[in-house]
Parts: sequence; C-alpha cells; structure tokens
Amino acid sequence: MSDQQETREEPDAKVEFGRQQSVGFWELTTRVISIMALLISLLTAYFNIIRKTDELSVVIGNFPIVYIDSDSGNLRLGGLPQRFTFINSGSDAMAVTEEGISVGEKTECEPLIGLSYDIAPVVLKSGEITSQTLHEVKREQFGWKRSEIKGDDAEILDTKVFKPQVDNEIYVCTFFTIVSSSAHIIERKMVPLYKTKLKIMTLSTPLLDAVRDFEYFFNTDRPITIYHRYGTIFNL
Repeated sequence: MSDQQETREEPDAKVEFGRQQSVGFWELTTRVISIMALLISLLTAYFNIIRKTDELSVVIGNFPIVYIDSDSGNLRLGGLPQRFTFINSGSDAMAVTEEGISVGEKTECEPLIGLSYDIAPVVLKSGEITSQTLHEVKREQFGWKRSEIKGDDAEILDTKVFKPQVDNEIYVCTFFTIVSSSAHIIERKMVPLYKTKLKIMTLSTPLLDAVRDFEYFFNTDRPITIYHRYGTIFNL
C-alpha cells in the first residue's frame, strides 16, 4: 500500500518541479526584456535629449580659377558663379550667414583678400538639405574690382594688396560664418579647396589647362564637413 502511494507522489513531485522550472524561466525572460527595454529607453533619451551634435557639410558646385592676367599682371579670380549645397546632419538647427571665396599664400587663406557673396542667410533644420545658386559677389570689396569686360564675371585684385608672381604657390578657399543654435555660438570657418602655381592666362585659355595643376584638399566627389561639434546639453 505504501509503495503505491510513493509511486503516485513521485510523478506529482516531478510535475511540480517542472512547473517551478517553467515559472523561473519566464520570470528570468521577463526580467531580461525589462532590463533591455530600460537600456533602450536610456539610450534613446541620451541620443535624443542629452547628446547634442552640430555637423554641417557642403557640396561645392564650382571651383573658382585663380591666375595672372596676361594684360595687366593683376591676380584674377574667375568662375565665381557658385552653387553651394548645405547638409545639416546635426541634432539642431544651424544657420549660414556669410559665404565667400578667398585666396592667399597660406592654407588659412587670409580673409583680408576674400570675396563675400551677396546672400540671404540660410537656416537649416536638423536633417535638412538646401542648395543656393550664387551669381555674384558683393560690390566694392577691399582690394577687388569687377572686370569691365562684358560677359566676364572675374574679380581683379589690386597689386597694392597682393603682387602675383609666376609659379607662386597660391591657395583658394571658401569661408562661411556659421551660427549654432545648440551651442549658441557664431564661428567663421575657412575651408581650403585647392592649391596651385600661378600662371599667366587669358580669357581664351582652355579650362583644362587652367585646372590641370590643381591639388585638391579633399575628395571632390563627397561633401566637405565644414563644422563639427559634439557634446551634451550640459557642456556643448
């Protein structure tokens, strides 16, 4: 009689043990899912609220050409009509309030001999892309004079500001004044485009000859990062 009772109790004990194991497994699974959900929520809050990035890139549509004018011996900067495409990959809005081209004998491209385009400020929301077509620079900028030849968009630099010499190494840059809404700052950024050795040319010089010796500072097939700042809401 007692043997039969023990036999009946043994399967009941196995069933109870299996039930406890099943409950333990699901409790563990639930805890793991809850922890993962908490981690995902924390990461989402970090990237969307706490972490802040400013990143602005630009695609250059046209590369101005710098050379020595064969008639006057002045430095000329041609091919000025421009298309800038701005890409805001940051987490907040950004603005571009100044855009220009500069030349110089250093990679910094002294803004003293820069040319600012006549623009309206550009405001880009996070993730936004916008293009600007710029036809001319501002009038009467320091040292520069507009070409008087009909159909010529070049600017001529006074030799009192800069006296060009054949084979002098010259740098061509763009510059931008950028406003960061997250960091509450305004910065001017100089972006070297290329360097070349000065040559004497005319308006009839083939374009291929003019750009043959350009040494670019970046991959011309990709956007140029002109502004990057990383931080949190506490220290950006």
